[in-house]
Amino acid sequence: MPRRLGGGGSLPSLSGDEEQFSFQPQTRSRDDPGWDWSLPVLGYAGTPRQGAAGGLCRGMPAAAALPDPGSGSLLPAATASLTCAASRQAACVSGCIPVPWLCDGEQQCPDGTDEQCDVACGGDPHVWQCDDGRCISSSWRCDGAADCLDGSDEQDCVCGSKKVQCPGTHHCIPHWELCDRHQDCEDGWDEEGCPQQPCLPGQWQCRNRVCIMAEWKCNGIDDCGDSSDEDVCAPCTPGMVRCDEGKCILESLMCDDKDDCLDGTDEPSTCGRSCFVRNGGCAETCTDTHWGVQCSCGAGWVLQADGQSCADVDECSLEYGPCSQLCTNTPGSFSCACLQGYTLRHGTVCEVTDNSTQILVAVGQDLALLDVRTQAYRPLLSTETEPRALVYDLLRETYYWLTEDGELRVHHPGKGTQPLYADAGEVNSISVDWFTGQLYWASSHPPAICAGLGDGRGYMTVLGKDIAPEQLTVHPAARSLYWVNRGQRGRTVIAAAGMDGSNRQELTVVSMEEPVGLSLDHVAGRLYWISEYKESIETLRVDGSGRHSFHAVLRSHTEPLGLAVFESRFFWTDGTELVSAAWASPQEHAVLLRASISAFTVLHALQQPPRDTAACALGLCSHLCLLSPVHPRGYKCACPEGLFLLPSGKCAELSIVYASGKSISLVHVGPGAHTKQVQEWQEALHLQDVDWQRSVLYGTDDHGTLLRVVGYPGWREAIVTGLPVCSARVDIRSGDLYWLACNRRDIGVIRTSDKAPRVLHRARSSIQHLFLDWQRGALYWLARGQPLQALSLAGGAPWDVWNETWPGDLPAAMDSRAFSVLWSSALVPPSKGSAVPLLPPVTTTMRTTTSTTAARPTTSTTTPPPSQTTTALSTAPAPTSKATTSQTTIRQSTSKKTTPPPTTARTILTKTTTVQPAASTTRSFKTKITAPQPTTNTQRSNSSARVVTPTPPLQSSTAHPLTPVVHLSCSRTHVPCRDGTGCVAQEYLCDGEKDCADGSDEEGCAQLCNTPEEGLGTLAAFSSQCKVPCLPRAFHCASGAVCIGAGEHCDGVPQCPDGSDEMGCWTPTQECALRCDAATRCIPRSWLCDGHADCLDHTDEQGCVLKECGPAEFSCRSGQCVALALHCDGDHDCQDGSDEEGCAVPRPLLCREGEVTCSHSGECVPEAWRCDGAADCKDGSDEQGCPWEEELCEDQQWGCSRGHECIPDVWRCDGETDCTDGSDEAGCHPAPCQSNEYPCGLGSCLNASLVCNGRQDCADGSDEGGNCSVPCQRSCTHLCYPSPQGPRCWCGPGFRLAVDGLSCMDIDECMEWAKGACSQTCLNAPGSYSCGCLPGYLLEPDGHTCKLTGPEPKLLVAVQSEVLSYGLRSGHEEVVLATDKDRVVFSLDYDLVERKVFWMDLATESIRWQDLNSGKKGTLVKGVRSDCIAVDWLGRNLYWTDGVAGQVLATRLGAAWQGIPEYTVVMDGDLDQPHSLVLQPLAGLMYWSEVGSHSRLMEASMDGSWRHVLLAQGLGWPTALALDLPTQRIFWLDEKLGSVGSARLDGSSVKVLKLHWVWSPFAAAVCEGQLYWSERKTWSVQQVDKASGKNRTVVLKRHGQPHGLQVMHPALRPTAPNPCETRGCSHLCLLSARHTGQCRCPAGLMLAANETTCLPIRDSAFALLVSPAAVAQVYLKDLPTSAGSQGLPPHRALPLAKVSRLTAVDYAVKDKSLYFAEVGGNSIGLLRLKDWGRLSWKKAVAVEGTVTSLALDWLSGNLYWIGGQPPTIHVAAPRGRWVLALLSEGLQGAAWLALCPRASTMCFVTAAGSRGHGAMVECAAMDGTGRRVVWRRARAPTGLTFGGAGTRLYWADHERGTISSVELDGSRFQLVREGLHGLSLFAIGEGFLLWSTTSTNGSSKIWHSRLEQAENWWFPMEQELVAMRIYSQFSQEGTNGCAKSNGGCAQLCLPNPAGRQCRCSPGYHLVHGAACALAPPCPAPLQACRDLQSCISREQVPQ
Repeated sequence: MPRRLGGGGSLPSLSGDEEQFSFQPQTRSRDDPGWDWSLPVLGYAGTPRQGAAGGLCRGMPAAAALPDPGSGSLLPAATASLTCAASRQAACVSGCIPVPWLCDGEQQCPDGTDEQCDVACGGDPHVWQCDDGRCISSSWRCDGAADCLDGSDEQDCVCGSKKVQCPGTHHCIPHWELCDRHQDCEDGWDEEGCPQQPCLPGQWQCRNRVCIMAEWKCNGIDDCGDSSDEDVCAPCTPGMVRCDEGKCILESLMCDDKDDCLDGTDEPSTCGRSCFVRNGGCAETCTDTHWGVQCSCGAGWVLQADGQSCADVDECSLEYGPCSQLCTNTPGSFSCACLQGYTLRHGTVCEVTDNSTQILVAVGQDLALLDVRTQAYRPLLSTETEPRALVYDLLRETYYWLTEDGELRVHHPGKGTQPLYADAGEVNSISVDWFTGQLYWASSHPPAICAGLGDGRGYMTVLGKDIAPEQLTVHPAARSLYWVNRGQRGRTVIAAAGMDGSNRQELTVVSMEEPVGLSLDHVAGRLYWISEYKESIETLRVDGSGRHSFHAVLRSHTEPLGLAVFESRFFWTDGTELVSAAWASPQEHAVLLRASISAFTVLHALQQPPRDTAACALGLCSHLCLLSPVHPRGYKCACPEGLFLLPSGKCAELSIVYASGKSISLVHVGPGAHTKQVQEWQEALHLQDVDWQRSVLYGTDDHGTLLRVVGYPGWREAIVTGLPVCSARVDIRSGDLYWLACNRRDIGVIRTSDKAPRVLHRARSSIQHLFLDWQRGALYWLARGQPLQALSLAGGAPWDVWNETWPGDLPAAMDSRAFSVLWSSALVPPSKGSAVPLLPPVTTTMRTTTSTTAARPTTSTTTPPPSQTTTALSTAPAPTSKATTSQTTIRQSTSKKTTPPPTTARTILTKTTTVQPAASTTRSFKTKITAPQPTTNTQRSNSSARVVTPTPPLQSSTAHPLTPVVHLSCSRTHVPCRDGTGCVAQEYLCDGEKDCADGSDEEGCAQLCNTPEEGLGTLAAFSSQCKVPCLPRAFHCASGAVCIGAGEHCDGVPQCPDGSDEMGCWTPTQECALRCDAATRCIPRSWLCDGHADCLDHTDEQGCVLKECGPAEFSCRSGQCVALALHCDGDHDCQDGSDEEGCAVPRPLLCREGEVTCSHSGECVPEAWRCDGAADCKDGSDEQGCPWEEELCEDQQWGCSRGHECIPDVWRCDGETDCTDGSDEAGCHPAPCQSNEYPCGLGSCLNASLVCNGRQDCADGSDEGGNCSVPCQRSCTHLCYPSPQGPRCWCGPGFRLAVDGLSCMDIDECMEWAKGACSQTCLNAPGSYSCGCLPGYLLEPDGHTCKLTGPEPKLLVAVQSEVLSYGLRSGHEEVVLATDKDRVVFSLDYDLVERKVFWMDLATESIRWQDLNSGKKGTLVKGVRSDCIAVDWLGRNLYWTDGVAGQVLATRLGAAWQGIPEYTVVMDGDLDQPHSLVLQPLAGLMYWSEVGSHSRLMEASMDGSWRHVLLAQGLGWPTALALDLPTQRIFWLDEKLGSVGSARLDGSSVKVLKLHWVWSPFAAAVCEGQLYWSERKTWSVQQVDKASGKNRTVVLKRHGQPHGLQVMHPALRPTAPNPCETRGCSHLCLLSARHTGQCRCPAGLMLAANETTCLPIRDSAFALLVSPAAVAQVYLKDLPTSAGSQGLPPHRALPLAKVSRLTAVDYAVKDKSLYFAEVGGNSIGLLRLKDWGRLSWKKAVAVEGTVTSLALDWLSGNLYWIGGQPPTIHVAAPRGRWVLALLSEGLQGAAWLALCPRASTMCFVTAAGSRGHGAMVECAAMDGTGRRVVWRRARAPTGLTFGGAGTRLYWADHERGTISSVELDGSRFQLVREGLHGLSLFAIGEGFLLWSTTSTNGSSKIWHSRLEQAENWWFPMEQELVAMRIYSQFSQEGTNGCAKSNGGCAQLCLPNPAGRQCRCSPGYHLVHGAACALAPPCPAPLQACRDLQSCISREQVPQ
């Protein structure tokens, strides 16, 4: 729990190179990259700095910033503070910087105001200070995301994650009320800094919410796109003149001496003048009018305000200058010039001199170069994806692109293509900084702008708060980046910021414009983008000025993908062609390439000119260098996560110096962690502190002597202190050393100036923790029962810092950066001495600010605050020798308090952790430490508080020397020296040191040594003067003649200099119930007496006594306990069968059905147990006469020599005998000898040192003789040994001899041995390797195997109607769940969070649950059948498979059955009998098996997306799946093949073992090294070794068939943050592979437009009312229920812009897409309504003529329409790629096309023609076949619609005023409504009738009625209607022959009732019924045959 000490003032920083700690070797080999002994100064004075701004991608979240990024100019000082606050930034001079830069120890403002921190965060009212001292924007407080590293900004939040708190109050408001132009907080905080207007100053908002420049109004150009900027500017009629803004006045009002125009233009100075007199006063042209003269000016001049003078026009200053590059103004004209490398063309245009512009294009999956001049096309490389974005670094010849899934890829020259930063999220755009070679990108999830190194060494977040970026581009010369930012409520802007995140600003508002392809012209300093809505190209300067539009550049309704600008030309693509146009004539397009283009960029050396600045030069920063427009240096260095920034600009790993025994070692923590011994001495050294600035170590020996170690290799010297020292701290600034004596009361100092020891202070009680804060110049200490006290480093009187008393015995540490003390109350030991660690721990201190740890060997640790991650190393990180196989372990930190005995150690950072031998338990600090095999554990501090530091006393005194000062009488606590020259405190009597000058304080001490202990009190007595041992109750220190009181023995604080008073103080705990192997290993209680030796000395399995069973348990003879209910139940639950002995069960006369009689013993056993490999009859007769001998071996099996026994072929020659006759190991070649061994002739191996030693060690003597006498003269890198073949080089263990025969190469066991090296994690090292374990596991003594810690893992097994719990170690068995006997518990799973078991009950078709604690039962969902259920313990959902329906479904774990299903279908459709299902919530993935026609293993995101086949080969019926998270493998058991298989989670490394005991597996689970499964055929639960399939054991065997099976243990269900907690879903939230939550709805509900709320589907039905220029969406539930309602009901107007007159519409409910046609439109348009606020629409398909009716096949995506003359029914494939004329004959008057895709039927209306008056209703299959007339007697049908299940047609007849219906076969005609006068349009759907009528006076009404009711209602409609349609979620369901995969057709798939027909578009012919091939070109006079496959002459055509 952190306790804040004060407000946090400014801390001093150190100079650039003060981080060096020179324990460095003099030379460093190229192959030894890790031994850099320089230790990081983290931030300032050691503060961690993880990048310039940190953030979501790496490190800390970044802020935003503001002013001009183009020039670096700053905002006016008067507005800077307000402007900065509005953009969540801090003021800097007259600019803005990210808030986290405040008070971070680095000056980033030129005037240093960012580090003026006398008050918290500089006193900025819009800034909040974290508990760790960091500054953040106050708006980030309680926003649901931890922006403080310690998470303090999200503590004590009263509003929850969905609301924000008004500062200073408890009032909470929703997020959406921020900046809603309404003051919701009392002080208006929610509206502070919000944009008050939708557009920026100087802009004007159009009617359609587009923002344009104010001066564009009335310029005669439609800049808005809806003409609203020109509608206000109607032209003046004749006789009127214009003035003001659009105002017209009568010409007669001119010069009437009255100001009729506000601008005075009606009263010019030329009134009454004549051109004949001095030219009317005009400077140039003069024109006479009736009111005076009108002056005008020539080209290049402008008329001034006086109406007569002319001034020069500065063309270079216009909003868009005439020159493409350099411009010089001249009187009346201008001149243009070009930069070097360009040539001026046509006086204004600059083109590259070498004319070598190329375009890098992505065509399909290929990258290619296109020459702009020649159009030469040259493929470069394949990307294996379709890139979404593409950039190229010319200098480094490196390609970067985005995959379709938003993943980064890089292609380096000579290195090929590699993924880059796989954890970067959903990246949407990329840009390269060619100055530094760094890549910048914008991501959507998380929303952030990041910068990363191109070589993949790391990245960080530049901007990560209040941002939604896309279309990112960088401008290195301006040190700025630009992007499109989509803000809240649809506000979209072009934004800019420095490349370091500073100076953020909005350049222009582009809401509703749909900006695309933001691009930079770095020469002109201009940004360009396409306005998709306005169909224009827009531009402005990078400072936000000079907005200009190029109108009507794009073709109508195209969908551009990108834009580039170079050489005064535009380049863009719409995905089908690459187009170029000149600035001067942008409407004139030149097509450069026609292809499927997904991305492109222009390539030319001048596009990326060389750097023009020294900023970010090589060597300034070791990793990331961010160019800055604000920073005084012009750049900022930054580091990726896990590295720390030094003042020199280097990023360094965390380095730990530790002492163990007699040596000092150093560990580099991080990726590729490694350790090395620095120094070793003959005597022990207890490390105390490190002066990293002066390369000095301080420590103490066992006698309390203070030692100084200088340099490398270090020499050590003793420092005279006069007292034994147990703790020491160094002042980094001065080098002064402060120490605490072993009496725990004296605090002394040794100054560098005089080296003399002085005592600063003598404490009243024993000090437990001493801290030094050298930045603030104070010492702090904690003593039991005392408040936290402080003392100036200069001495003087101490003062209380915290008025609460310290309870003692708690680990504590000081965080000087946050000015806080942290401790953990969770670590209070149960009694004194219970918290002592195991053998020599390695105590470490990590330097993040200063070296401040607990006093002397005590290890101070704290529980980290929320959101922080801690990692503890549980062993000294020494590499494992391959000869000894001893391993290190890395595991989760636990809550055990540790106190170090004799060997201590320290590191070089502020936070402390403890590194111990393998089994010990430790606590670590809140700093994340990446260790060799990192293991993380998130822990929460128990409380948090702040304490204000009082001002220290003014008086101060210098430290006094140890020699007493001669004066005064002594107080009652002191005694006088004999010579009267001084007083000595009573506690210093007989302490072994002469404090009196005459030594009288040490006389007569022999008597004191024999004083009873109560007389000693708590004083430590040195017994050097004593001639007798310490008293029996006193404690004698191990080294030195020191005695301490018994009460101080094992009190958690060492008083002995050697720490021996805290050794041997261990007491058992749950986590460490036994210490073994010389007290170097801890054994958890659950491992004791579990039948498996976990200690090398086997002590954990010795002395085991039979456990006493509980009253409800039966005690087996073997000591096993089983539930009493299992006694005499007919099943052997005891392993020795004793629970079924002595049972009064009569022998049955006849065995029941399904049982067999034992031949001799007579008992009955289940028939399933016969021949199962285990004798169940007492006489063993159930295993006699079994057909084993008839077994034939299959593929992947090997037959043993005798008995026809079969084993997996991989068991052959594996060194283990598996055949009973041993034949599998016969004839095997011996294993090859290692590189340090010599091969003997008979296949054995001999150690190389024994060769040629004069003795025959090989059996055949081949190791002697020959050339043994030849001396070794080879240049071997390791060893040279003689051999009979001559001298040979040999390698040590872990190496192999290279091909040169001289050098040795390391063996990477982690790669070559795979999981054979380590059971979980593996770290390779030169010549060795080490194994590690994940959280919840400990490494076994074998150094390879990880074993679960904590509670005993239990096997949950469903057997018939019961669920059994079986302890996998103790064998404890009990029934945890029992249902009715006639019910079967099928699949099961558990949830440890709520302690529940869930199971599938087939009898009731329900999923039920039971509380494991209370036994309470409940029902989760009913009406379902499933083979498998699975619990998502992270997202809090339960999933299940439905094999019959082919679905995967899910519901909330907390759902309660209330009669209404609350589950959702996660996946539906083409699942082929899904069976077993397993979840991986940490990755958001699920895996399942399909056992239908094609068995396969599948993988998908847990929200149902991203589905793909994991494995489809070598499978029979994979009925049981299990995940092994530690090894990232999936296991399956195959019922058909009788095998066990496994594969990596990417589908690779498949292993299959055919085992004859796999018969009918149902469920499986993996735990540790074992695979468990339930075997239905043999009614048993079995286990095998998961890696080899060996050691098969029957775990359980009962009278009942087992089904569901799970292993229950917390470590098998790791926890992590739940993305769904902040998603705000109203019903279900499903995890996804993107680590986000996706809202889903139960059946009967649908997701609303906000993507979070579910609405009833019955309420989702709506009508589209189509008028000529608009479409209104009205929900049927909102229709009025009274006649004559006023106006249109509540509705949504669909935004259709630039539409002349609509003729037809249709709508896709699933895709929320509107298809429409208009008069003369020549296309069918598509408007995607899910794109919020989108005004623009795209062309779906090109058509000829006017479309009169259209209809969408919502199943296949095909679009049908009637159009052209004569009328024809056309069909187009999705996206309009293929078009076909389907029907063209007999379609006179064709109209009202209607489709029923689920019935593969289309119907339409045609004119009766010559066959009679009126019209006919015809139908046909949707492929055009089967055309027929359904109804002939219609007059004027309208609104043809399918109803019901698609078997009935409805239409209205406006001549007859009726609504009628008929079956599709023409039968059962029905008159639905009649007497509808003025009937014009009609629609039916969801049981509703909707029609419109028009009266004779032109007024219209819309009527509605329920189909089954006669009552009608209406409302008036002012607009004319052209169509009306009804839709709902239900109306577009079903399937047809083309619904999946286009029916397998290459082009058009047309469904019909029998299936489907593939068709080809004109110019192609059908091949093999599905493919399409180009028709052959037929030369004249030949013509193509009808089949388009050959050509014939005209004469051959039959007439």
